[in-house]
Amino acid sequence: MPRTLHAAAFVLILSLFAFFLLPLAQAETITLSFDSISISNCGETWSEGPCSMRIIETTAEDYSGEGYCIMNVTSFPGSIALMPARLEIDLSKITGIEQIQIDIREASGYGRTGAFLYEEGSTTSYAKVWSGDTGDQTLSLSPAGGVPAVLAVSAHEGLVNEVRITGSTLVETSEQDWGTLKSQW
Repeated sequence: MPRTLHAAAFVLILSLFAFFLLPLAQAETITLSFDSISISNCGETWSEGPCSMRIIETTAEDYSGEGYCIMNVTSFPGSIALMPARLEIDLSKITGIEQIQIDIREASGYGRTGAFLYEEGSTTSYAKVWSGDTGDQTLSLSPAGGVPAVLAVSAHEGLVNEVRITGSTLVETSEQDWGTLKSQW
């Protein structure tokens, strides 16, 4: 009888742990805040946390069309002004991504800022979202079964204020930056 009592107590304690403590495990978040950007020209690379970033020319997928790279990284501290341009963020050093949120300020109108996810080696996005009307807003993307290697944010006239990469088990890998990304320029 005491063994049955010990087994029941063990099961009760294990159940209480699973019920009360496991939900407290929070998702991990990597935040890119753009506080210390050290570039002055399109195509130059800088890093923040595990992510390498660069601002490049817009593509046919963007509202503005191809070939624009007008940006400002100094006039708006903690933000990147894309006027128009495209911000590319290399995600290849991170696994376990479940959601990406991009805080933006849309300055030019409905649907003119977009966020795109690309799998490794691809030049075609598999997930995208467009801005609403003008003002501050958050664009959210979910990998939805894909394995994101690159996040691109394109704006006609807008600010990118912050990017949050969230997952229950984010893991930084030792992949080389821009490993097999096919260049669009």
